[in-house]
Amino acid sequence: MFADVQRAISPERMAPYLATADGQPDLALRLYQWNSAVAAGLHRLLEQLEIALRNAIHRELGSLAGRTDWWESPSIVLAHPCPVMLRDARASVARRDQAEVRPGDIVAALSFGFWVSMFSSGKSANYEMSLWRPGLRHALPGYLGTRADLYLRLHSLRLLRNRVAHHEPIFRRHLAADHASVLGLLGDIAPEFAGWVAGFDEVPAILAGRPLI
Repeated sequence: MFADVQRAISPERMAPYLATADGQPDLALRLYQWNSAVAAGLHRLLEQLEIALRNAIHRELGSLAGRTDWWESPSIVLAHPCPVMLRDARASVARRDQAEVRPGDIVAALSFGFWVSMFSSGKSANYEMSLWRPGLRHALPGYLGTRADLYLRLHSLRLLRNRVAHHEPIFRRHLAADHASVLGLLGDIAPEFAGWVAGFDEVPAILAGRPLI
């Protein structure tokens, strides 16, 4: 069994599970299965966080700019690579043969990385004064921390999302903290929505069933 599974998913992909299981094939397979289960559970939550976050940002920046296509407003200046990402999203939507490219379609086509970058700072972007203070902080009305700390939390969850999307090992992360961070941010955006999401949250039960390795 183990040889067939390893051949199918590749020795390289199975290597971290074997290493953690001290080379015991049965334990490695159990850890692989558990990793897949917890990744699926977290993906459902991260999906809801992405949807809620992008819609909240879209609403607040639209209000700030006074138009639903706020990225076209001269008052909203976005740093690289956001303009390129917007251009690509617009082109992707247009290729669907739609008669009209609507702002909501572009919002849905943009990646989680685009939305996370709205809270970033550095050489290429610093939105503290231009976006965060005048409007973006209202996208998370329950959040009481700094924009910089929020960005670090979102960036970490973006990396988690990418690992989940590419079927990579996540078992070495502090998954209980990741889980709490997702639910906490959902609560900061929309408490009632967060409560609804918690109703189908299977992650705590999956975490409790981690193989004893």
